[in-house]
Amino acid sequence: MCSSDLRGIISDLSQQKLVLLSTHIVSDLEEVANEIILLRKGVVLEMQKPASLLEQLNGQVWLVTVPAADEAALTKQYTCSNVMHTDGKSVIRLLSKSAPRPDAVPTAPNMEDMYLYYFGR
Repeated sequence: MCSSDLRGIISDLSQQKLVLLSTHIVSDLEEVANEIILLRKGVVLEMQKPASLLEQLNGQVWLVTVPAADEAALTKQYTCSNVMHTDGKSVIRLLSKSAPRPDAVPTAPNMEDMYLYYFGR
């Protein structure tokens, strides 16, 4: 069974019943969750719709393009959700309340960013 089949089954079931899905695979949540409960050691951190959780991160996710040699310093200093390498440069997706560098470009948060925001590196 492929993951899209599983998402379809969960989505169908949720029309008639409450479905609890415990996962660290955040892409699953984007497709099927009407509401997300974030728990840490049994304590509820948040319970909101996915869009509301992502809205809270607006202005806190940045894309920074640097020479590959500068990547390590930035990923040590900031929470990094992704790095793409191209032509000797690194395009780094960082979480920070303010621009990590003057040339940082704000970008829309995704579920991976949300996960890292709440649960760390």
